[in-house]
Amino acid sequence: MTYRSRRDSVPVERVLRGTGQRSLRSIQGGPVLVTVEFTVAPERQASFLEAMDQLRGSRLRTGATRWELYRDGEQANRFVEIFSVPSWEEHLRQHHEGRLTGTDREIEEAALAFSDPPPRADHLLPP
Repeated sequence: MTYRSRRDSVPVERVLRGTGQRSLRSIQGGPVLVTVEFTVAPERQASFLEAMDQLRGSRLRTGATRWELYRDGEQANRFVEIFSVPSWEEHLRQHHEGRLTGTDREIEEAALAFSDPPPRADHLLPP
C-alpha cells in the first residue's frame, strides 16, 4: 500500500494540544500512518529505548494497530517511531477524548522529552 504525506510536519506537542495545522484538523479517512522523529544524544539512548518500549504498549492500548521503532543507519542519534491507526478520528481519540490514562500521558511525555530538538510528527494517508 502506498501512503501519501500531507507533509504538514508539526511538533508533537502541537498535535497533543490540538493546535495542529488546519489540514490536520480536516483529515478524513484512513488508515493513518504516524511517524515521529526523535534526535537522542548517545548517552541517553539506553533510557530512551526503555521509555519507547513503554510507549509501544501505550500506543497499542490506545488504538494503534501496528508499532515500530527504527534507528537511522547514517545518523545514529536519529530514531523514527512508526505506528498506524485505523482512521484520523481514532488517532485524535488517542490524544483528545480521554483514551489516554494519566499513566499513558506520563509515558508519552517521558519518551518525547528525550528528543533534542523536540520530536516532529508526520501523518501519512492513502492516496
